[in-house]
Amino acid sequence: MKHQLLIAFVVLSLSACSTLQPHEKAADTQAKQAGLVDVKNSNLDVSYALPTANIGQYKKVILNDLDLSIVKVIRSSASNVHDTPWELNDSDKAFYQQKYREAAEEYLFNRGELAAANTPARNTLVLKMKIVEIAPLGSKDDFKGRPNRVDVYTQGFGRMTAVFELYDSTSNQLLALASDEQELGSLWEKNDRVQANMRIHLAFEYWLKKLSEEMSVWSKK
Repeated sequence: MKHQLLIAFVVLSLSACSTLQPHEKAADTQAKQAGLVDVKNSNLDVSYALPTANIGQYKKVILNDLDLSIVKVIRSSASNVHDTPWELNDSDKAFYQQKYREAAEEYLFNRGELAAANTPARNTLVLKMKIVEIAPLGSKDDFKGRPNRVDVYTQGFGRMTAVFELYDSTSNQLLALASDEQELGSLWEKNDRVQANMRIHLAFEYWLKKLSEEMSVWSKK
């Protein structure tokens, strides 16, 4: 009987793991290696925090630049084989950085609960945000992606996945981790740079708003 129960437990555990999306599995692995535990009822896809951490004691945050160094671009299965590679250029990266910092200013700092900092201190966290995956729909709205200046219509603009890491600024210990994937719209509409940038702007606003809420949850652990 005990043997049967053990088998049932293993099967259920494997089944639970198999339901995780790739970005959730990656976050789960990183969290377990750092000794973090799952936070239930998260505002984001997955969320983890160090059981012994007192996030509530931190009143300031050092905002690292948005990390775009490992972003993976996944081509849509509907892409034309002749489409040029979809890649982030310097202008794109600057735009992402701008929207990230604007959203952080609005949802982390302007509400008065946290203050921006530049130097490590005992009451200061370090926030590192990474974009790890972009899965665009359609060719990129530039001279390389659309040399013939054709209009493209898609159902949404694809999806984008982010990872958030919070560290103690003096010990550099990982205290909390979250990962989330956002759909960049769901309606059929013209896929151009203006509309795509609006969706990206909304994604960063969503993420930083939810991260602010998540930090309140972490502080109660």
